[in-house]
Amino acid sequence: MIADDVKVRQSAWECLVRVATCYYEKLPPYMQDVFVLSQRAVKQDDEAVALQAIEFWCTICEEELDKVGGW
Repeated sequence: MIADDVKVRQSAWECLVRVATCYYEKLPPYMQDVFVLSQRAVKQDDEAVALQAIEFWCTICEEELDKVGGW
């Protein structure tokens, strides 16, 4: 079920961004599902929600860069 309130959906993505920062190593089993949800958010949801979905993937990229030693 998807929340009707834009602020709730935006906050949910903000929480996922924090999870990506704190628990990056635990995320691989969930990445496909998060990808599908983020794709839907970017294509169909309010801009504020879409931006947080994109921020999730930016955070994943930052974590990957940190893992390999940066740029």
